[in-house]
Amino acid sequence: MERWTGRVAVVTGASAGIGAAIAGELVKKGLKVVGLARRVERVEALEKSLKSEKGKLYAIKCDVTNDLEVTETFKWIKRNLGGVDILINNAGVGSFNSIRDGPVENWRKIFDLNVLALSVCTKEALQSMKEKGVDDGHIIHISSIAGHTIPLFPGIEMYSASKHAVTALTEGLRRELVKQKSKIRVTVITSTMERWSGRVAVVTGASAGIGAAIAEELVKKGLKVVGLARRVERVEDLANSIKSATGKLYPLKCDVSKESEVTEAFKWIKTTLGGVDILINSAGVGSQSSLTDGPVEKWRKIFDLNVLALSVCTKEALQSMKEKGVDDGHIIHINRFVRKIKTGARTYHKTRWFTLLRKDKVKIFPTKSNENQNSTSVLSVQSSVLPQ
Repeated sequence: MERWTGRVAVVTGASAGIGAAIAGELVKKGLKVVGLARRVERVEALEKSLKSEKGKLYAIKCDVTNDLEVTETFKWIKRNLGGVDILINNAGVGSFNSIRDGPVENWRKIFDLNVLALSVCTKEALQSMKEKGVDDGHIIHISSIAGHTIPLFPGIEMYSASKHAVTALTEGLRRELVKQKSKIRVTVITSTMERWSGRVAVVTGASAGIGAAIAEELVKKGLKVVGLARRVERVEDLANSIKSATGKLYPLKCDVSKESEVTEAFKWIKTTLGGVDILINSAGVGSQSSLTDGPVEKWRKIFDLNVLALSVCTKEALQSMKEKGVDDGHIIHINRFVRKIKTGARTYHKTRWFTLLRKDKVKIFPTKSNENQNSTSVLSVQSSVLPQ
């Protein structure tokens, strides 16, 4: 979060729950956070409790369903803080209502807050970013699994419709930003893994560490997980240990640095499971090697696994998604955040920068054939490595 230190984030619905938690965490990371809420006294109490933190919380009374109040709030932000870098649309409401009987007033409240207020705040934030010259901003919508499916609860259909609207608005904005060649990001966060239940995930490096942990968690969430590894017996042991989980783990022996083995693995997945919905590139290697002395063979192994194998797996996964007709898939690269480049770690460091470049390439410049319709997303997840 270091790159966001000192920058300005707006959080709606900041008086309680998720909104208050997000506001508090961002302040702790050094951001200037504007917390919007009708019950502003609660945000003020939170502000006092965070006085010793690196950032600062500004409590602003604002009913985001009131267009005038939203406009005045963003004017205040421009005058006092220079404008917006991040918007987190957290404010929302849900209630049980019959489609047959209403009441209509409840329907209106749901759409006014969950859809229109979110859209107005987004418009104001984008205008603020444009005036401020921000081209790396982030719009985040806090949504619900009800925006991807209709839960089996009578009376929740109107709420679900509003969250489906958020999903559509997120994708619509993403397309607009791509067309404008903007680097501003838009993200929708849903609260559960239910929509992925029964779908197919591929995890490389699944024999140990992060890869094994991810594979296990996905199986517990009901996914069909193909765990790729050279030491396939370890994945087989893991599969036996989680037999009672709702999903299933399929151990598959594969050295992902060998293109022919990757191709055969994805053919097996297509034949047996129908194709891929998610790819998690976890396999990676790091070793101490000098730029002046090598050995060159170590450099080759690092790039073969951390860059080329990742790219080949990504290519195969995207091809599988295309053949399967998947337009909401996910590519996740497990990356490393090297805080300081230690002697002997420079070659490894370069491969991880290349991973970030590939992530941005896929995200910002989708293929022409899918430019206006594909919502498959790519994410680079960073973790610390090589202690200082």
